[in-house]
Amino acid sequence: MTRFLISSLVLAACASPVAAEDLPDRGIWPTATEQPALEIPKWLVDREAALERHGDGAVATLRLGGHPVKAYALHNGALSSDATRELQEALGEVPAVTAASSRLRDADGDGIHDSVDVARGARKTAINGARYQEGYERLAYPGGDVSREIGVCTDVVVRAMRNAGLDLQALLYEDMKRRPGAYGLGKKKPNRHIDHRRVRRQIVWFKKHLKALPTQFDKAAAGDDVWLPGDIVFLDTFPNKPGPDHVGIVSDRTTADGTPLVINNWTYGYHTQDMELLGGIPVTHRFRVGLRPGRRK
Repeated sequence: MTRFLISSLVLAACASPVAAEDLPDRGIWPTATEQPALEIPKWLVDREAALERHGDGAVATLRLGGHPVKAYALHNGALSSDATRELQEALGEVPAVTAASSRLRDADGDGIHDSVDVARGARKTAINGARYQEGYERLAYPGGDVSREIGVCTDVVVRAMRNAGLDLQALLYEDMKRRPGAYGLGKKKPNRHIDHRRVRRQIVWFKKHLKALPTQFDKAAAGDDVWLPGDIVFLDTFPNKPGPDHVGIVSDRTTADGTPLVINNWTYGYHTQDMELLGGIPVTHRFRVGLRPGRRK
């Protein structure tokens, strides 16, 4: 069986967004010299904008249509001139509001919304550009990882979630011990070195713990259904074998027509990068960190 061919590979190539180096991001690879610079997602710029500050924190969250899309560092309560210019050029005047702390889902306590933290983590993996390489390795636990120079599609998700303080290795391993039947383990024991790196294992955890969202990209989607950078998408790359076999993360970058790219590690010969997948590769499932079944934003 042959994977769908990618008709075009799209890399981020646009005006440089504000990097916000002063953000207190407590995520992966803290020694990296290049900080992630998220773009304001172009498919959402027509939504109502607000810059949200939580208490006396040093971080402000840009919300479009009520949804968090980017974090900015505050200096003595104010934005930098570069951040102000970016907002004005993309959105015009953006009102500042003070939000209740309950609106900030922040697993690692760095002041950055979990879904934005995941998007930042995904951007870090693209900057890092790990080459695709499969293989079983014994990992530390919790927080184990293969060398950052290599990885597969599932490692992009594991690393991005860890940027938000969520260790999918531990979360999935503990869930497999509690619910072995859901994972079809039979008499096998869960393997903390590899199970979290398998698409067929990841999808079981996501379906149980996060709310499933519509899989067809729709720029006009509203409420929870809106597409955001940091959303996790499972894809079916083998037409003759139903079900997901690949996973990636919705990017903050877009194609020329405004469709989000997907940050992923495709296969041998590729590295972690933004690619044009939506519309060409069927999406079987989409999830957002923090958006649980039965709950709305």
